[in-house]
Amino acid sequence: MSSCMVRAVKLAGAFPPRNASPWRKYHTGMRVDPETDAIGATTAFVDEEHGAYLQDHKLSEYFKALLTALLRQKPCDPYAWMLGQLQGKIVTKAPSTIASLRHKPSFEGGACVITGPSGVGKSTLIKKLMAEFPGQFGFSVSHTTREPRAGEEAGIDYHFVARDQMQRDIEAGLFVEHAEVHGNLYGTSIEAVQAVTRQGKVCLLDIDVQGAESVRQSALAGTCSFVFFAPPTAAVLEQRLRGRGTETEEKIQKRLSNSLKELAIYEANPGAWDLTLQWYNEQVEDAYQEFRSFLAGQLPKVASPEQIATVITGPSGVGKSTLIKKLMAEFPGQFGFSVSHTTREPRAGEEAGIDYHFVARDQMQRDIEAGLFVEHAEVHGNLYGTSIEAVQAVTRQGKVCLLDIDVQGAESVRQSALAGTCSFVFFAPPTAAVLEQRLRGRGTETEEKIQKRLSNSLKELAIYEANPGAWDLTLQWYNEQVEDAYQEFRSFLAGQLPKVASPEQIATVITGPSGVGKSTLIKKLMAEFPGQFGFSVSHTTREPRAGEEAGIDYHFVARDQMQRDIEAGLFVEHAEVHGNLYGTSIEAVQAVTRQGKVCLLDIDVQGAESVRQSALAGTCSFVFFAPPTAAVLEQRLRGRGTETEEKIQKRLSNSLKELAIYEANPGAWDLTLQWYNEQVEDAYQEFRSFLAGQLPKVASPEQIATVRNSPAFQGGACAIP
Repeated sequence: MSSCMVRAVKLAGAFPPRNASPWRKYHTGMRVDPETDAIGATTAFVDEEHGAYLQDHKLSEYFKALLTALLRQKPCDPYAWMLGQLQGKIVTKAPSTIASLRHKPSFEGGACVITGPSGVGKSTLIKKLMAEFPGQFGFSVSHTTREPRAGEEAGIDYHFVARDQMQRDIEAGLFVEHAEVHGNLYGTSIEAVQAVTRQGKVCLLDIDVQGAESVRQSALAGTCSFVFFAPPTAAVLEQRLRGRGTETEEKIQKRLSNSLKELAIYEANPGAWDLTLQWYNEQVEDAYQEFRSFLAGQLPKVASPEQIATVITGPSGVGKSTLIKKLMAEFPGQFGFSVSHTTREPRAGEEAGIDYHFVARDQMQRDIEAGLFVEHAEVHGNLYGTSIEAVQAVTRQGKVCLLDIDVQGAESVRQSALAGTCSFVFFAPPTAAVLEQRLRGRGTETEEKIQKRLSNSLKELAIYEANPGAWDLTLQWYNEQVEDAYQEFRSFLAGQLPKVASPEQIATVITGPSGVGKSTLIKKLMAEFPGQFGFSVSHTTREPRAGEEAGIDYHFVARDQMQRDIEAGLFVEHAEVHGNLYGTSIEAVQAVTRQGKVCLLDIDVQGAESVRQSALAGTCSFVFFAPPTAAVLEQRLRGRGTETEEKIQKRLSNSLKELAIYEANPGAWDLTLQWYNEQVEDAYQEFRSFLAGQLPKVASPEQIATVRNSPAFQGGACAIP
């Protein structure tokens, strides 16, 4: 028997389209009270004689809603009240109606635009949402051209920018909405939204209706959902505004007037909104459940096809924990376990969110029915299970989530929304005798428990053997073969690691002869875009030098391990220098892109060519810095005042070799920059424009400035020789 049996690994797919089920709803929140239900009988004869007309125009439902509201509020002057309702046209939908409006492409976690008149109740529901889903929703930081006020902090309260810069970015389509107020520009940039979504959060845009309409015309439109909050009646809106006790009469009247304008925009195309909510004060919980259900559906179900969960199962005592521990030790920070949910009470010492997520039974039951769990079971009267969100909490950190569950749980995962992006590993004992030997070898099991575990193993093996081809990897080994088994397990799991973290996370290779001016432009870029670009940490097989820190200066690794990883395609470039290997691993690039940054690879031309042959190639952009003339390059090198004549001549000689590689295929570079010293600012603007286009932003081919038309990168790396 071979020590390890490897099944063909299935391709990781994406989720079924979210619009496969009608989860975008319209809900007025208005209801017909039992005391007013007699209206139905009163109007029955009208329905009988004029049913077709009433049905065509939905007048029966409309007047039921109107009369219901009238009898609930009992205004002193009912005629004036009804006239106001008719003129304002605020009550336009039937009470207690829930119906699908329309279906858009899945949002994949993007942004949710929330709008409606002031005082309509948005903040109430948003606060409840943020409290229930901490760390899963966030707000973008707006840009403005005004000066900071006392106590305001750049990047926290606003991004404070120069007007000409903001104007250029608006014209370049880098803003989703903007407006001029009192002579200053305000707006929301695509990057500000991305700063939220890169953290694995859904970005909430709480803006006015005009801003919402601007978002519809922006690059984000296809990844946004739109929610409108409408008051059930003008009287209720006025009551809410007055109830605040903070508004002057003038402000109240102004808000009411503005609400009519906003409602007019809404009513011109109500079907353009994915969810509309109207409710009376006592219906706030019902409204929140609708809002919650809708927004929970926006949460990213699977961070990316590369960021997957691996289901690991098999009989107790088969050796799973041994290999998993070795894996976690070798790949720290790259694999993780989800936190399960349960409806039982916490036990002494257990911490919520660490040991379990402790939730109410009715809430967990609703989430299970809504398909938000990948597996669950009832044990001793309590529910236990793994939610999609719990898996996402791991994958949002750029880790592969390991689900160490039983075979029945694994079968449940196959039926869940995660199925297409999971791999499945089964650990089987080589023989029943070996399994029994391992169980007895623990010295912690009673005879009764050993017999029970052996009995259960037969059941689990029966499920496996009914369809062995359904497992992507099956491992069986004798005790002395544990290292061979681990190498198979390691190789399989390493292949699950994100090769290119996501289409939103890119790298840029920057290259060119020494002295050409790369560092000058890179420094300006890093200063203007703090926290958005970063450099990877290289690997080497040499010993650390005095003062060098592992993980900061280099990753210091054993030669045989680095050689294996190079052969496995886990490096984008490498070279041997003075008998030691140096190189850049895919994981090192990922360590940067997982932070939501673009990874800059400042390497030589040969390294850039290696990147083109690597797994990162399709998601990299390539920039070449060339001197305008050899004389200018020599002038720059001598101008440093730090080079010996020998070094200058060597650098000039090397530059000819690098330029020869470039000139052999100049069209292979996405951007080529040449400039004289006095043109440095113009060169920077070109460089800035190109790199800003690489920032994650729901990019489009038009948002990439290149010397040639190459495919839109939508994520990856940029090589800088």
